[in-house]
Amino acid sequence: MSDPIRQYPWEQFKRFSLLLGLLFLGFLLLGFVYQSIFLSICISLILTYVLGPLVDRIERVSKARRALVVSAVLIGFFGTILLLGSLFIPQVYRDLSSIIGKVPRAISYLNNTMDPVKTWLADKGYLSTQDFERMVGGIDLAKEVAVTTSNALAQVWTTTPLVLGGVFNMALTPLLSWFFLMHIHSMSAFVGSLIPQDLRAMAHLNILRIHKILWGVIKGQLLVALMLTVLYIAGFSVIGLQSGAAIGAIAGICRIVPYLDVVVGGLLSLLVILGQGEGWGAVVAVIAVISIVQALDGAFITPRIIGDRAGIHPIIVIASVVSFGDWFGILGIIVAVPVVAILSASFQMALPYYRNSPYYRGRTRPESAGP
Repeated sequence: MSDPIRQYPWEQFKRFSLLLGLLFLGFLLLGFVYQSIFLSICISLILTYVLGPLVDRIERVSKARRALVVSAVLIGFFGTILLLGSLFIPQVYRDLSSIIGKVPRAISYLNNTMDPVKTWLADKGYLSTQDFERMVGGIDLAKEVAVTTSNALAQVWTTTPLVLGGVFNMALTPLLSWFFLMHIHSMSAFVGSLIPQDLRAMAHLNILRIHKILWGVIKGQLLVALMLTVLYIAGFSVIGLQSGAAIGAIAGICRIVPYLDVVVGGLLSLLVILGQGEGWGAVVAVIAVISIVQALDGAFITPRIIGDRAGIHPIIVIASVVSFGDWFGILGIIVAVPVVAILSASFQMALPYYRNSPYYRGRTRPESAGP
């Protein structure tokens, strides 16, 4: 059996870590210099990572020029996005406006429903009427916030040109994606040529590990979200929930962040039910739909699509998206999962080297180890 110290040489790992640190600093410098379009760069890199295998396969099979293949793939991708957006976004927008408009009525219905509870608590001496009203006093504030949100949402179309004027650089995303897809192999070869020869085997091994986790997270979450979107839309339509298609689409998209679909789908459904003054039967039906979808997801969809390739606990994904979003805004939300996947793979790579380091084993040289 080979010596683990030789299998995971500490000195070589330190040099490799220094190289990674230099590459990371270079990436930060790139982000600082191009900060005005850094969001477009990150989105383009993610699209390049996702669409790159498809471009390579089509180029290999068709023997066509890469520029033609890249152009066709990007036109098909962005064309599909625009087509779906033109078909569904207006309807989702109208349904979402309708749902938000029901919030005041839903809150009034909830207040009326809680009156018997307030009376019962006061009669039993558990809680005075004043204390109960202070506990639920935030409902009126939520009502005011909902009205303000509804008014703001109604003005989205009139203010859209001004908003687009502030994010014009997003138009660079297709151009940057085309550039990266065209030159990704030459860029990878250049970066690979900078790696010292004795570190290339280690770099190749860990790039494969990062690719396995990263591809499992990105591809898996997107496929799971797509399948759950279809299931939510079908389920809410079957039970006759108003705006069920819009709620199902929003909940399914939110599944990119684990368990967020349950929160968003349940909250929007509850607003619609309370706004219409429906009974507990509608609530039970919504709970049944969400429970069935979650059961199918946990038993079949996620294990079959993602399996153990990602290696990242859903709680870590949720915490990372929230934290990165708080620090870096929309950019943080976009890069949170890929960054955590890379960090997870890097930790798995570094752990055996650390455990075979002189610091961990409590010795300065391998030859001085006792029995």
